[in-house]
Amino acid sequence: MGSPFSCRLDSNTGWPLIGKNGAIVIDECSNPKSGEHSVGFKRQYCGNLGKVENCQVGVYNRYVITQFFKPDSYF
Repeated sequence: MGSPFSCRLDSNTGWPLIGKNGAIVIDECSNPKSGEHSVGFKRQYCGNLGKVENCQVGVYNRYVITQFFKPDSYF
């Protein structure tokens, strides 16, 4: 039986973003900032505040595996 998820390919490399054992997750995070001396500082939509405000936005990617990790002390 196939995966219920569709396999998306990266538009630049053609590599799959979802593999047999995991997936690449891409997410943005915005942080409110005050002052004018921060890199990337601009008045833009800030998801943490839910409105347009002075903030920095970062884009993060990570590889997530499908195996559940449970430390011994968890149970």
